[in-house]
Amino acid sequence: MVANNKVYVAYLITWTESEEGWGVRPDGASLHLTQDDANEYLNEYWAHMPVEVPTEYSRNDGVVGKLVAIGLNLYRRLNLSKKHGIRLWQVDLRNARAEGNITE
Repeated sequence: MVANNKVYVAYLITWTESEEGWGVRPDGASLHLTQDDANEYLNEYWAHMPVEVPTEYSRNDGVVGKLVAIGLNLYRRLNLSKKHGIRLWQVDLRNARAEGNITE
């Protein structure tokens, strides 16, 4: 995404929800300023998961931190985050892509 002659980028991780008895479905994405932030976000997420597999949980898909272009508003939200990134639920991710605020 280009704004004010600047390209704003972030690292994107997609997520899948698993729910016992229902199966799996897309669960949005998380955005991170750096690859290190993406890794730290994942480490913190998994550190808070119980030892036993819960009946419902989200897991990251494959690539940890795919570089994407993002819109200025998402970039501002990301810069304000104190948690190594922000989470976009599936509807938010779909809307951001449709509006051109996330370009892969």
